[in-house]
Amino acid sequence: MRPIVAASAPAVARPSARPTASTGPGLPRTAEHPDMLDPDLPRTRRGARTPAPVDLARPGRSHCTPERPMPTNTPRATAFVDGTQMLYRAEFGFPSRIRNRAGHDVTGLFGFLALTRKALSNSPIRPTHALVVFDADAPTRRSRLDARYRAGRRLPAAGAEHSPFRHLPWIVRALEVWKMSCIEHESAEADDVIASSIAQGSARRGRSILVSRDKDFHQLVTAHVTQWDSARGTVMGWTTPERIVERYGIRASQWCDYVALVGDRSDGMPGVRGIGPITAARLLREGRDLDDIAEELTDSNLAEARHQRDLHRLLTDVELPSTEPSPLPAEGPTPAASVLDELGLWDATYP
Repeated sequence: MRPIVAASAPAVARPSARPTASTGPGLPRTAEHPDMLDPDLPRTRRGARTPAPVDLARPGRSHCTPERPMPTNTPRATAFVDGTQMLYRAEFGFPSRIRNRAGHDVTGLFGFLALTRKALSNSPIRPTHALVVFDADAPTRRSRLDARYRAGRRLPAAGAEHSPFRHLPWIVRALEVWKMSCIEHESAEADDVIASSIAQGSARRGRSILVSRDKDFHQLVTAHVTQWDSARGTVMGWTTPERIVERYGIRASQWCDYVALVGDRSDGMPGVRGIGPITAARLLREGRDLDDIAEELTDSNLAEARHQRDLHRLLTDVELPSTEPSPLPAEGPTPAASVLDELGLWDATYP
């Protein structure tokens, strides 16, 4: 097992074998600008997203929504970005592949930067600091405890041609261009690392914003911790304690009990047979948990529900490096096109 690796804000260390950077400012016109490839775009009748093609001849120009200027004396708000999930979304969520001039697929890298930049810029509360977290590309504690856990999500190994993790070394270098801190963890999932970062005090000064679509983060939501799913927009994607009560009829602190009853298809966990959202909300009314409703479940169902609850509970005692969230520039991160140009990747062999 490799030790925890932390990357913060040193100067970019480019590989010695990196091909010469592009001799001109132009980017390949055959690619579509990932800043425009957003899940919130309108769909055609067949359900395909319809990004607008743009001219990539000027990499320093942003074609996405202009960032809102950050007010002076803004209260601290730290964005914890679920980097692994953002990478999956970038690699597999675009309607077309993005290639450089040499014909190499850079969708995962370019898309990661574009989607992360847009999520930070469009957050209803603008973050002042950010930390990106990547989890293990290996069996985790939960998958060892229960083979059903995320069994349907298993992807090619890191060295495989279509593994999203093949982009990770260049993503880390791109984050260095952004001067944005990141943590790579070899044995823990990103959500456990983020939960531990919040619990262990790295974000006690101010608000925390959890940038992820993973609903397991609902259990962390409080008056000072909000979840932000930029793909769903500000109405549905901004999750507060009040929104959880409105959607599910439970408190955020009851999330693990609730999902243990109803199941979570994305994690491959079935819940308790015969119990749906309405029944679960009724059983957990007035702040009750599984132990309070033990008499309403059979022994086997109670044992299974407790087991699934333990799987969904996020760890808060993961060993963490000393990496701190990095401050964000008032104008927001550099556009993805310009980052790849600075790294010399438009004409390079990749990865």
